[in-house]
Amino acid sequence: MAAAYVFIQRGRRRIRRERVLRDYNNPLDYLDDESIVSKYRLTRPMIHNLCAMFENDLHRPTMRSRSLPVSLQIMVALRFYASGSFQEVVADNHNISRQSTGNAIEDVTNCLTEISKHHINMPVDVVELNKKKKDFYEIAHFPNTVEAIDFEMSVNGTITEGWLLGDSGYPLRPWLLTPVLNRKSQAGERYNTANIRTRNVIERAFGVLKARFRCLDSSGGTLLYNPGKVCKIFVATAVLHNMCIIERIPLSEGRDPHDNGHIRAQHYAENLNDDGANVRLKLVNEFFRN
Repeated sequence: MAAAYVFIQRGRRRIRRERVLRDYNNPLDYLDDESIVSKYRLTRPMIHNLCAMFENDLHRPTMRSRSLPVSLQIMVALRFYASGSFQEVVADNHNISRQSTGNAIEDVTNCLTEISKHHINMPVDVVELNKKKKDFYEIAHFPNTVEAIDFEMSVNGTITEGWLLGDSGYPLRPWLLTPVLNRKSQAGERYNTANIRTRNVIERAFGVLKARFRCLDSSGGTLLYNPGKVCKIFVATAVLHNMCIIERIPLSEGRDPHDNGHIRAQHYAENLNDDGANVRLKLVNEFFRN
C-alpha cells in the first residue's frame, strides 16, 4: 500500500508540473474586414503593414514557452486603445494572460512612439508656417498663431516662430497665450472670444481622436498608469489616428466625436509670468482694441 501511495503522489506532482498551453485567439484568423475596423480601428492591410514594420522588435524566440505572434501582440494593443477596457478584459477576449497583455501593450506602444516623428510633426519652413498662420487667422482673426493646444496636451520648450494658443489650464508665456481671466475691457473680451474660437479646432480634433480610441476618453475608463506611460499611449494613438486619416478610415457607427468626456481645465496655479503678460497685453491693446 505504501508503495502504491508513493507512486500515485509522484504521478500527481508530474501532472501539476505540466504546462497548460492555450490556443491563442487571434482575430485576424476569423473576423471579417468590417468587424476588424469596428473593433480594432485599422484595416487588415494596415495591421499587416504594422506587423512587417515591427517584426524584428516584437518577435521573441524562446525555448521555455510559445511567444505571442507579432500579429496578436498588435491586435491586443489595438483593442486596448480602441475600447479602453481593463487589461484583464482584453486578456480574456484574446485568451492570453494579463501579463502577456500588458507586455504587448507596452511593447507595441513603444514601437509606435519610435516612429512618431514620421507621422506627427510641426511645420518648420517659412512657407508652411505662413500657411498655418493664415489658416488659423481665417478662423477668428487671431494673428500669428501656429498651433492651438488643449488641456490634455503637454508642452515642453519654447516656440520661436508665432504663438501657441492654450486654455487657462496652461501657464501664460510669451509664446503661449491663454485667456484673460479678469477681463475688464471690450478688447479683452474680443481677445478671449478669438482665442476660444481658434482653439475649438483642436478640441474638435481631440473629440474625433477620442471617439476612435476610447482609452483616451473618460467614458472608456481612466488610464491608470504613470504620466510617462500615459504620454506614450497618447502619442501611439495619435500615430495610428493619422494613419487612419491618410487611409480615410471612417469612425465606427455610434461614435460621437462631440460627446468626448472632455475634462474642464483647471486654472493654472502660478504667479503671472511678466513677459507673457506683457506680450498678451500688447496684443490686446494693439490688435483687439477696435
